[in-house]
Amino acid sequence: MPRPDGSSAVYVVQADETVTAQAITVGDVLPGESPKMEVLQGLNPGDRIVVAGASYLNEGDRVAIMPNE
Repeated sequence: MPRPDGSSAVYVVQADETVTAQAITVGDVLPGESPKMEVLQGLNPGDRIVVAGASYLNEGDRVAIMPNE
């Protein structure tokens, strides 16, 4: 998610299924039908992030985990 100050953030899903905003540093963005971006800093291996609907969330909201399709 882009922030007003030009930085980027993602929502990380916590163990209790609530979300916390985490600042990230973005590298390359790969174009395409489903663009992908390189995250250089801000995440750890195994972090679960919100990939759909993040713009509707607020810090501390509870989310439902959907299976990969």
